[in-house]
Amino acid sequence: DEPGNGGALHLTGSGTVKVSNSKVVKNKAGAEGGGLWNSADGTMTVKNSVVSQNEGSGAEADQGGGGLYNDGGELRVTGSTVSRNEATGELGSGGGILNVNGTLEVADSSIASNTSKRAGGGIETSAGTVALMDVELVENTTGKAPGNGGGLHATGEATVTYDGGRTVRNKAAAQGGGLWNSETGTLTVTDVTIRKNKASEKSNNYNDGGVFTVDGEPVESGTDDGGGFPLPLPF
Repeated sequence: DEPGNGGALHLTGSGTVKVSNSKVVKNKAGAEGGGLWNSADGTMTVKNSVVSQNEGSGAEADQGGGGLYNDGGELRVTGSTVSRNEATGELGSGGGILNVNGTLEVADSSIASNTSKRAGGGIETSAGTVALMDVELVENTTGKAPGNGGGLHATGEATVTYDGGRTVRNKAAAQGGGLWNSETGTLTVTDVTIRKNKASEKSNNYNDGGVFTVDGEPVESGTDDGGGFPLPLPF
C-alpha cells in the first residue's frame, strides 16, 4: 500500500537508529527502501551488517533504493555488505543505495551485485553529499532506462568524494559502466582501482559536463579514462 517505504525498517521524523551486527534480508517495499528507509530529519547508522536480497519497486526516478533509501537525512554505512538488492520499478534507481538530497557516508564496505532499472546499479545519489572511503563497487548493473552509472550514478548538484577502494566489473546499458557524473555535479576520486567495467558508451567513467577528477586528472566531458571494455548494443 502507499507509500510503501522501508520493507524491514522505516524511520520517520527526527529519530536516530543504529543497526549493528545484523542481517536485513529478503524484504520488499512497494516504493522506496526495500530494506531500510531513513527520513529527512533522521540519522541512521548501519555497522557490521549485511543488507541483501531486498527489493524497492517504486516506478519513479527518485524511487527504488533496493537495499537502503535516504530521504534527505544522514545515513552512515560502515564495515557492511550491501549486495544482491534490486530497484525493480520502471525508472527505479539505486539498486544498492539511493540517496536523495541527503548525506551519505560509506566506509570499509562492499556494494556488490545490485541492480537497478534506470541508473546507479550500486549507488545513486540525487544531489546531496556522498563520501566513500575504502569502498568496493563490484558487479553492479543498471538497465536501459536510460542505463547510466553501473557502479555509481551522481545526478543533479551532487558532491561525491571517493577515496580508496575498487570499482570493477560493473555494467551499464548506456553510459559509464563504473562511475557517472552529472553536468552540475562534482566527483573527486583518489586511489581507486577502476577497471573492467562495461557500457555501450564510456565503459569506465562518464562525465556529463560537471567537475570530475581521478587522482587529480580531469575526466573531460564525454570522455573515458580507458581500461574498460565497450559493450555493443543492444545491452
